[in-house]
Amino acid sequence: MADKDLPPFLPICPITMAVPKVPVLSTTQNIYEREALVTHLRLNHRYKSPTSRKPLTPNMKVSDRTAISVIEQYGRSEMEKRRRAEDEKRRKRKRDEARKERETKAMKAVRGGGAFVSIDLADNEDSEMTKSAPSLPPPPSKVVGKINDTCLDGLLQWVGSVDSGLPTKGQAAELKSMLLKHNLKGDVRRWVSVCVGDKEWESIHPLLLLQAISAMIRAATDRRKKAKRPSV
Repeated sequence: MADKDLPPFLPICPITMAVPKVPVLSTTQNIYEREALVTHLRLNHRYKSPTSRKPLTPNMKVSDRTAISVIEQYGRSEMEKRRRAEDEKRRKRKRDEARKERETKAMKAVRGGGAFVSIDLADNEDSEMTKSAPSLPPPPSKVVGKINDTCLDGLLQWVGSVDSGLPTKGQAAELKSMLLKHNLKGDVRRWVSVCVGDKEWESIHPLLLLQAISAMIRAATDRRKKAKRPSV
């Protein structure tokens, strides 16, 4: 191979002056990888070529293209791994920031009450009929009494996941499963029916569900604080 045909960077071993099958230089081209260098020397006793296994001579400073292609492939693979790792870090950072923002909004809504005075109760989405829904009464003690620490944490996470102001069908289904797990679904439905009449769970407006869950969280939190207060 003529000198003019050589690539601008040829990661050769500084001892054997050959191109190792496993790179001995980092992808930044400024650090020798000790393990790769040791392996190369062990496999090339007395400075044999890594491809031909023949003793090296001054004219064999460049081995064949097979070894070079291995180097190039390894470098591309390492660069891709680093790019993917950086992309995953950025995505994780964005997810964490979004989650914190949702949790902050949820806690503000819980502390502030988040009352919804106008709720669309029309069965037809195209209908313009909007009814004013009365505010929910405080959650019954039977409901609050069933909210243990695990249930409260789940409700807080659920409220935090509602980032558009309106729970989706999937989020409503997730809430239903959670309430069923803690034997709360029937009690919550009967409590909410005070405002909207006797309705099936799926017919309850998502905003009213969100209002109800916020009220349950406030009541359970207050109950927990009172329980921790020392008796006088």
